[in-house]
Amino acid sequence: MAKSLITNAEAAALWGQQDAIVSDITYPMRANGISRNPDVEVTNFERNLVALAAGIPLVDEPNYMPPIKFFDDFVTGGFVLDDELTNESNTSGKFCETAENGEWLVTVATVGEAYSIIVSDTGRGGWLTVTTVATQNHPVNCQLNGLPFLLVAGKPLVFEARLVITDVSDGTCFIGLSIAGTDLAQGALGVSDDAVGFFIDVDGTVAAVSSKDGTDTTGAAVATFVDGTIAGAVAGTTDHCHRLGIKWDGVNKLRFYVDGVVVKTIATAALAAADPDYATAAIAAINQDEHMTVAFAADNTAGGNAYAVEIDYIACSQAR
Repeated sequence: MAKSLITNAEAAALWGQQDAIVSDITYPMRANGISRNPDVEVTNFERNLVALAAGIPLVDEPNYMPPIKFFDDFVTGGFVLDDELTNESNTSGKFCETAENGEWLVTVATVGEAYSIIVSDTGRGGWLTVTTVATQNHPVNCQLNGLPFLLVAGKPLVFEARLVITDVSDGTCFIGLSIAGTDLAQGALGVSDDAVGFFIDVDGTVAAVSSKDGTDTTGAAVATFVDGTIAGAVAGTTDHCHRLGIKWDGVNKLRFYVDGVVVKTIATAALAAADPDYATAAIAAINQDEHMTVAFAADNTAGGNAYAVEIDYIACSQAR
């Protein structure tokens, strides 16, 4: 008798992998609570492709839609400055100061500054090196063009990035999701008016940040970076790099992760009042009405030396 459905186990066997939880990501990647590495996850969409190839009838889920996904491993792309033309060498490159011309919009304090955004050739796996000029408070802000993400009810979201800071004392850094803005890493937690992410200060301390309508919610440091190198990160040297993650549950709370471990929960006031389990959580109005995009920034707040941030990857996924 022909089967009407293909099960998870059957799909996994056909796909050539085990149908098991992957241990290197410890927080849920899907609304059903199953933790999986997104690179090996067998989604219903993929099951259907496997089923077609194997001659098995499709999974009966007519309302299934694939998630909204962004992932960049930074194995190619970048930006260089043409010293003779004092302009971009490729106005349609991956990183571009002209709005909508590239994949990422770059904003800087002064047109023609000799900052750099390059893909490193010294680290396995692809690393993006973002370096400011030495002039104090001349940040490099980078935002993915478009505003695809919104922390809306019923649509869980996960974000993760892995990065290294060459000299933590030279400046500040932000990475996460933000509305369009040009002040993502300036001053004391000077993130945009509506954002969620991580702010790394000049002493290497990491704050988990949620801002709405210009009000930031932070608190005690959740991690610390030390001066690091790509080589140290690839080798797994302690504190040379961290994985910084965010999960929006699609209801009323944000969780922040460092290296896969929950370090902070931000809940709405209503949740904290109704559920004693969240009575001690940081209380904040979470931005649920402004669309956001993936963003990062580096700012030489110390002055005198250029400030460099190395990013291994950025990933963000949300239920459609």
